[in-house]
Amino acid sequence: MELKQDIIEKMVNCNWFENCGNQKFDGFEVVFMKDRQEAVERISSLKWERVCLQKSNDVTVYLHKNYTEQYQKWNDVVDEIKAIYLDEIVKKVTIGLTKKELLLDAVLNDVTYNIVTLLVLNYYSEYYTMDLFHQHMLELYMCGYLPCGWFGGLKEGKFKVY
Repeated sequence: MELKQDIIEKMVNCNWFENCGNQKFDGFEVVFMKDRQEAVERISSLKWERVCLQKSNDVTVYLHKNYTEQYQKWNDVVDEIKAIYLDEIVKKVTIGLTKKELLLDAVLNDVTYNIVTLLVLNYYSEYYTMDLFHQHMLELYMCGYLPCGWFGGLKEGKFKVY
């Protein structure tokens, strides 16, 4: 198992948040936030935090049940990602958030958590196929949007996007 370099390159070279406020995305159905304030409120909401945690927990449960030995390395993988890759990506994220006047602790912490999750999923891709939720989250980030909330139930819902 290893982290695929293409995802690191994509994240480092991404124009983070360049399309925030632009309500033209045709990749899949989303709910657009009307402004920066609404986006910050949604990203700070308990519902959004619960959705992200539940989706991440789904992965850990699957790996624990099906690939116990590999799952035991989860914390080491997270530590490695943080030590080797995260700083360069977060620098780019910070620049993008600053340009859009979104550089708040709640926003940066949420995006950083999601980036780590996406990188861990990439690392475990030999054992776990990234679910649609995380695929869509990654696509939104790479297209310059900020996923900041969730509309609907866990199985059938839509991203709230700024």
